Amino acid sequence: MARREKASSTDAADSDRTAGKGQAAPAAGEQSPSPAPPPALSGSARGTSEGMEPIVLEAVITIAEAATLKDQLLPHINRKGDVYMDGSGVQSVDTAGLQVLLAFVRTLQGHGAVVHWTGVSESLLGMAELLGVASHIGLRT
Repeated sequence: MARREKASSTDAADSDRTAGKGQAAPAAGEQSPSPAPPPALSGSARGTSEGMEPIVLEAVITIAEAATLKDQLLPHINRKGDVYMDGSGVQSVDTAGLQVLLAFVRTLQGHGAVVHWTGVSESLLGMAELLGVASHIGLRT
């Protein structure tokens, strides 16, 4: 409940500030101008500086899901430039899952792409480090 009250007081303060800047309310039958969309957050899970959404990995990346992971990544295989991936939700990963990720990242790099991680779970990082591929998939430099 307190959260709503705070938002209401913020909204009232915002309308007070804009009212004093000479912005007249639209006349009857006119539409008010649409507000500009918020900028994309660079390097966040919500988007990148180019507005591209990151490739969000599933919670489980194991041998049972390796084919599904491959199918998820395949449409992005020819991307160039910056490619963003979000592994923050990965809860379980095994060698087969990391092999698919490694093949994907290496293929992208072969096309000149640069992989950026917008989020990495402890499970993903720990297993990648244990198997010695963390730097190869861009988790460590």
